[in-house]
Amino acid sequence: MALRSRFLPLEIIHLILEQLGTQNDLTALSSCSLVCRSWVEVSRSQLFYSLVLDIGPPATRGGIALSSKRVEFLRSNPHLSRRLRHLSIVTSISSPPSSQASLICDILPLLPRLNHLSFDLNSDLWVYPPASKAIVAMLRRGTIDALDLTNIHFLQYDDVFSLLYATKLKSLKLESISFAVDHIFRNSESAPSTMMRCCGDLAKTVTLHNLDISVDEITSVSLLNTFLRVNSPLDVSGLRSLSVLSPYRHKGKGGTRRLVDSVLPKLLDVNRPTLQEVEIEGALNDTLFKSIDARSIRILHLHSGKDLPGWLSWLIDSFSDAGVSRSSSLTELMIRVSDTYPGSAKDIPKYCSPMFHAFDRLLCERFPVLPPFQTMLWACRVHVLFLAFLAVQAKLVNVTLDDQDEALTYTPSAAWADDGSWHDSTFQPGDKEPHKVSMSFTGTAIYVDCVLAKSTSNPPLNGHSDMRFFIDGALVGRFARDISNDSTSTYEYGTTVYANTSIPTGLHTFRLQNGHTNSTTQSLVLLDAITYSYDDEQPDSSVTVYSTATESLVISETGTPDGEDAVPSESSNIASVVAPAITVPLVLVISIFALALYLRRRRRRRHSFIGEYGPSTWGQPTYASTTPYPPTPLVSSSTDFDHPSRASTLVFETSARSR
Repeated sequence: MALRSRFLPLEIIHLILEQLGTQNDLTALSSCSLVCRSWVEVSRSQLFYSLVLDIGPPATRGGIALSSKRVEFLRSNPHLSRRLRHLSIVTSISSPPSSQASLICDILPLLPRLNHLSFDLNSDLWVYPPASKAIVAMLRRGTIDALDLTNIHFLQYDDVFSLLYATKLKSLKLESISFAVDHIFRNSESAPSTMMRCCGDLAKTVTLHNLDISVDEITSVSLLNTFLRVNSPLDVSGLRSLSVLSPYRHKGKGGTRRLVDSVLPKLLDVNRPTLQEVEIEGALNDTLFKSIDARSIRILHLHSGKDLPGWLSWLIDSFSDAGVSRSSSLTELMIRVSDTYPGSAKDIPKYCSPMFHAFDRLLCERFPVLPPFQTMLWACRVHVLFLAFLAVQAKLVNVTLDDQDEALTYTPSAAWADDGSWHDSTFQPGDKEPHKVSMSFTGTAIYVDCVLAKSTSNPPLNGHSDMRFFIDGALVGRFARDISNDSTSTYEYGTTVYANTSIPTGLHTFRLQNGHTNSTTQSLVLLDAITYSYDDEQPDSSVTVYSTATESLVISETGTPDGEDAVPSESSNIASVVAPAITVPLVLVISIFALALYLRRRRRRRHSFIGEYGPSTWGQPTYASTTPYPPTPLVSSSTDFDHPSRASTLVFETSARSR
């Protein structure tokens, strides 16, 4: 907004800045351009908003001398200390000097309007006794509505429950919390009485709106159980945002199991009417599923691993109910898959593809409409982060080359025999050249099927096998099998000895090699067929799922056994795929962001001018245009997202850890 009045009172300007300041968003001031003769006087009070206090040793940044100057500066400038809203007390060492506690006691009383207090001490002590009393007094004053505690180690009851004295606390963040006397918290009889003793003079019940917990210790679970007791002054029944991460970081400890089995379902259950944002990481159970109300949640972030199918099943079951889906307010869903998933993130389509498609159909049928600008931004994010995943949504076509196919080249030709059902080759120790079969193909996956002999008594069909596989000249796998004597000359048909589903799209060469020049045992290959898959760039409602025999063995190696087989890899195919995959989404994101910012500025500029003698509308908010844009497909090109009433946000992400 722009105010161009020479007669605008300074009191009104102060009120405008006060209103912007209550949003706790520093970017709010960037949308306000005030023009007046007393701008310096007005802006001076708005420039001192946040203070970071480092209580490290003197060798770090001057230590006590530097902090003392800050205290003196606040004393001599009360108009600035009254503007300070966010105080962060940090240290990068494990044992800060105890003399710094007095500085904390000196600073806190000078901040009458402080509303956000953060501690990140990385220390064996939370706060020293003098500082602890000062912090409790600050919390009792009733101005603190956000409290962040990171890397804190509690020593005594007063320290543990001092955070409960914040009568206006709306947001509580606990990360990497530990305790020195955790056995007392496990005592169900002493914990409530001690808590009431410490908080007996509490004047008002604390009502949290946001709770963020990163569980690192068993006792954190006990602390949560203490909070959830009936007599606890901390009311957690009105949460709007709940984040619980890493409940199974310390495997084998009973306390972390209790978080999922009892505490987390209880938190979800008591907050059914108000909870709008949920972020959960860890294993699931039926109690947890029943505690989540799909009607009220607006934003759902799931950090999943092996329990991904369980989450998808719950989502499908919840939103398949027409009554639930019609009343659902869900607008944002993110599933972040950790590296604990079977195989790796690349196996997600193979394990969960049918569930993805089933839930995808529910998205476009049931979910509410997103704002156009938000829809465009999330569409860009999906396209950039999950281009590899979206690629598997297209239809895969299989091409099978029988051993008689002319596309297969056998070398040396005299070493291969054709009996009508397969091509067989026996490599003998002392052979000058390994036996090979090669081909060229364009695709993303390849499978090699052979017939395996189970007998070693018949010399022509000795069942020993030693096969190596090369793609573009690089060794990518090996199949080795050494069986015992078997009097029955039987065969195993249709055994997949090699499978690779992560080949970049493009033209490739494949070679199967039987034996190697340094081998001391013979090797038999009975080639049946080679199958490769390619993407026909047409949408399909399913993804082909492949399986391999239980006895197949694929071993990744980094080198080649023979010098004559060490052919440089052809990197042009990879480059031809990686370059467009990076540049095209990047250009798309930049273009959409530029267009969105341009339209937003143009809209704001159109409504920002206020005539000198016209009616004033500076107190009214300006809303972005709600002209419907056709949303971009988010998950699968086969899903109908073109209808403006069927826009949704769905994000699937694969990463090692989020926090």
